[in-house]
Amino acid sequence: MSQVEVKTLTQEHAREGGHWAGRPRAARAIKFVAWIVPIAMSVLATHYVARAVPRPPGVAPTVVWFLALTLIATSVLYVADKAARRLLPLAALLQLSLVFPDRAPSRYRSALRTQTVHQLEQRVADIKENGLPNDATEAAETLIELIAALSAHDRLTRGHAERVRAYSRMIGEEMDLKDEDLELLQWAGLLHDVGKLFVPGEILNKPSRLTDEEYEVIKQHPGWGAQLCEPLRGWLGDWVDAVGEHHERWDGKGYPNGLAGEDISLAARIVSVADVFDVITSVRSYKQAGGAAAGREELARCAGTQFDERVVRAFLNVSLGRLRIAMGPLSWLAQLPMVGSTPIAPVVGGAASVAATAATLIVGGIIDEVPQRYEPIVEAAAPSTTTTTTTIETLPPPTTLEIVVDTTPPPTIPPPLPTTTTTTTTTTTTTTTTVVPTTTPALPVAVNDTLETDEGATVEFDVGDNDERAQTARVTSPPDRGRVIHLGGTRFEFATTDDWFGTTEFTYTIEDSNGNESSATVTVTVRPTADAPTAVADTAFVDEDGVVTIDVLANDTDGDDDPLTILSVSSDDGTATTDGATIRYAPAPTTFGTHTVSYVVGDGTGLTDAGTVTVTVAPINTAPLLEPIGDRSVDELDLLAFTLVATDIDVPADVLTFSATGLPAGASLDPVTGEFAWTPAEAQGAASYLVTFFVTDDGTGALADSEAVAILVGDVNVAPVLAPVGDRSVSELASLAFSLVASDADLPADGLTFSATGLPAGATLDAATGDFEWTPSEAQGGASYPITFSVADDGVGTLADTEDVVITVREVNTAPVLAPVGDRAGDELTPMTFRLAAVDTDQPADALTFTAIGLPAGATLDPATGDVAWTPTEIQDGAHPVTFTVTDDGGLADSESVVITIGEVATAPVLDPIGDRTVDELATLTFTVTAIDSDVPADTMTYSASGLPAGATLDSATGDVAWTPGEAQGGATYLVTFAVTDGALIDSEDVAIFVNEVNTAPVLAAVGDRTVDELDTLAFTLAATDADLPAETLSFSATGLPAGAALDAVTGDFTWTPSEA
Repeated sequence: MSQVEVKTLTQEHAREGGHWAGRPRAARAIKFVAWIVPIAMSVLATHYVARAVPRPPGVAPTVVWFLALTLIATSVLYVADKAARRLLPLAALLQLSLVFPDRAPSRYRSALRTQTVHQLEQRVADIKENGLPNDATEAAETLIELIAALSAHDRLTRGHAERVRAYSRMIGEEMDLKDEDLELLQWAGLLHDVGKLFVPGEILNKPSRLTDEEYEVIKQHPGWGAQLCEPLRGWLGDWVDAVGEHHERWDGKGYPNGLAGEDISLAARIVSVADVFDVITSVRSYKQAGGAAAGREELARCAGTQFDERVVRAFLNVSLGRLRIAMGPLSWLAQLPMVGSTPIAPVVGGAASVAATAATLIVGGIIDEVPQRYEPIVEAAAPSTTTTTTTIETLPPPTTLEIVVDTTPPPTIPPPLPTTTTTTTTTTTTTTTTVVPTTTPALPVAVNDTLETDEGATVEFDVGDNDERAQTARVTSPPDRGRVIHLGGTRFEFATTDDWFGTTEFTYTIEDSNGNESSATVTVTVRPTADAPTAVADTAFVDEDGVVTIDVLANDTDGDDDPLTILSVSSDDGTATTDGATIRYAPAPTTFGTHTVSYVVGDGTGLTDAGTVTVTVAPINTAPLLEPIGDRSVDELDLLAFTLVATDIDVPADVLTFSATGLPAGASLDPVTGEFAWTPAEAQGAASYLVTFFVTDDGTGALADSEAVAILVGDVNVAPVLAPVGDRSVSELASLAFSLVASDADLPADGLTFSATGLPAGATLDAATGDFEWTPSEAQGGASYPITFSVADDGVGTLADTEDVVITVREVNTAPVLAPVGDRAGDELTPMTFRLAAVDTDQPADALTFTAIGLPAGATLDPATGDVAWTPTEIQDGAHPVTFTVTDDGGLADSESVVITIGEVATAPVLDPIGDRTVDELATLTFTVTAIDSDVPADTMTYSASGLPAGATLDSATGDVAWTPGEAQGGATYLVTFAVTDGALIDSEDVAIFVNEVNTAPVLAAVGDRTVDELDTLAFTLAATDADLPAETLSFSATGLPAGAALDAVTGDFTWTPSEA
């Protein structure tokens, strides 16, 4: 909807009833009525019941009478309050100032349509299934009714939509929005949470924080609201987007669509700020109410991340006074100390109910009818004041109230709540009644306890098991023996002292939730028990691989002096045994260090104790052990390698060093690792070498172990060694020559023979000298040839050495040869085609490219195929020199210069289209026949025609045609053939000329004036001619004929004999 349409709509609504003006006074009056009527009805009902049923005598009947009146007052108050609350939607609607799409609905009718929660849920379910009416006016009216009823569905945020509407308008005014936009923005603020109608009430009204699943349901309300309000888009335009986007964030972290920045509608950005401010400054079940200043600080802190800075800046320009007016008095009250954490509405409602009940009792005459013994004392000298305190335990109606009446002021009274003062004018006595909501709970009672346990034991117990109303307990007088530990609440732990038994006691004090206390005594009886033996740790020393006997009982004791016996023994290493009196321990072989022996001692009564013996095992040096090596054999020039292995059982093991005597030349032995390596030389073959290997430790005495080993070296034929040949390269058609070189280490050296596998065609290798020669052909160029060269000796086994060599033959580029082209001749306008041909002797052949210099305009040459195509134009006759070239992809080329001669060819002229013509008879038809001649220079053209009708002319030079058809030529078609010739060639066109018949007026022959005497006869005949062919039938007539005159229409005969008159 355009801004002009919206503005016009807004201006006309005031006159046409499409606008709600706010009526705050009427709204406040209705709220007051809704509040005062239940109280008044409760007071009146109680008053009349108290008059109809006077207070009975006696305390018990009086209490029952009080309770009955209280029940009646509460019941009437509840029923009247429930009925009066039906007025609250009307009060909410009266506060609104809104513009509607068409005619504004009746606020009273809309308020009456608000229903119970159950009916509202049914209606919402119907709307969810079928949607809102498509008509914007009906949809707006339905939404207003739902908003008015929303407070019944979402009690915890009652009034939230109205306040967001007010805050949104304030922001819009600070942003200088137009009046028509402000009106639509108010709708956006009012409707922003309408999607909550689809959220279950148990989630909306939950008194505690939501679960993750419940929060996900809440997060769907913007989408539901947007779908619900879609019928209003035609009227509200983009302002309706606030419903679905008011939980989006400026930084894109909001929901439901994750929009960011300017992608969020202006309406949503404004309503988002208003919505969050109201949440901060309102009481929720999960949070305290914050002040306006706190809300403004939070908005400023989140500007640029959660909110649009421009919108926040506009909101901060709104005065605190205007904000607090919109917040309402309950929000002010919520900001007071110790009130902000209280749900304001329930507190005020409960206080109002208590006040109403108290007022009902007072007005009903309850206090006036107190028995005489409770009446205040009045002194004669001056008026006196007696304070009567009525204590009521406030419970939710209709629970029975406990009433205690006391005529003497208590020593301390909490600050009173509502106070009602009644003054009797007939006497000088003033009675003040204070209603104090408090409780009078019973006091805690602590009862003495007894406890039995064994010597050395620990026991837990609960002193509150037999106490009354005990919440916590503490020890006020500890026992003289043992220890008491508080475990929390009323639970304790008592730990006895070793070697003591008897009776002790301690005093404790319990406390209830109101701080009232009571004390009692716990008597503890500790029974004696037998004493277990005590095992004392021992130490012992022994050499590695030795045995030690340990008397562990020598220092063990028993409190009852019972004889001790070793019952069991174990060790972490080695072997431990016992004969009951001592322990015999043997460490594991070759181990030393500290070991632990554990044992259990018993006193014969079943009581035992465990003890330990720390045994220190001193090490002794043991000779290392060289593992067997054995005799070895190896061929000359082969590697013989092995590693000596030795073990040392000392712990920790000693450092071992390897050595040898009799090592042959070239052999090596690593003294640390024991690695032996030897490659016998050719001269050391066919011999035996005796070597003694040793291993020595670094322990005390430097003990060693050794073994003598025979190493046999066999004589072996050694393969010849081919000197490196290396890969080679040569150009095709060039010669490659080199000689193979080899050596033989055998003594004496063997004879050597050279050979090769994979020799390319044409290559030779001399077996004796190793000379290699090859001249690659053209076909062998551009390829690689793997060859294996070998040299073999003539010794035992015929050993050989080989090398794989790759000979690369480089491709040598040869220029292509262009096949003769020769001069060419053709005619203008006649296509000329021929193909260039070329050959390349390279193998593989190179790719050839054809080019040309001097190609005439219009001629083409395919660079790949060599195809030449040209259709010479009219002006391209003559000789055209062209040079054709073929080039291979190596850059070599061949070319030929030719002359292409084009001969002149006459071209027939072309007659421009004439088309059939039409003319009326006796009218002139003119047109010009034209033609073009493409010859250069152009030929002289002559025009002619055959079949020209009589009277028609054609200028042979200009082609001008002229003809005026005669009367006789009308109504006929004439076929004419027009032609043009350049003297040799001709072009023609057949043209039909249609002559239309035209009617020609007849010609009346001159009649002339005539004279006749009266009574004489005048007679003559009219004559006329008609030029039409064929002639038309003529009819004569006259006007103004005198009386008696006659004219024959066919013959034209006229007769008349004038009369006397």
